[in-house]
Amino acid sequence: MNGINRVEAIIERIKALENLKSSTDVAELLKIDRQNLYTAKRRNSYSSIAEEVATYASERKQSLDYIVNGIEPEDLIEYDELYNEIDDALLAECINAVRDEVGEDMSTEQISSLAAVVYENAVKIKQSRERIEKIKATLKKMLRAMGIVSK
Repeated sequence: MNGINRVEAIIERIKALENLKSSTDVAELLKIDRQNLYTAKRRNSYSSIAEEVATYASERKQSLDYIVNGIEPEDLIEYDELYNEIDDALLAECINAVRDEVGEDMSTEQISSLAAVVYENAVKIKQSRERIEKIKATLKKMLRAMGIVSK
């Protein structure tokens, strides 16, 4: 991977948030063996520490978007604004689609991460749906005009 190591960036953000001095301190905070953290950093393997990072963020009331992606909390749209853009049915539909694709049960952390992504992209999802509905309506009109469909 070119550029900054993702795991290293996560470690640095946690160190800054918690005023920690070393990666060993971060490993202790995440409740993982320091060797496992070192291996994740060397391999740039976020997935191997994702659950611990999500748990840390949840327990410490920290922004997972900031810790993982470096997105400052003030750069995020407020949760209430996002919630207005998406309904529970759309969220459930997205989660079920992912479950169908993955073919296995999803952990609570995975569902939370997916929910965050859906909320972040709610406007785009709704706009895409609206475009699809407009296309369907136009196709129906065309088929009626051609006499192929009567309704």
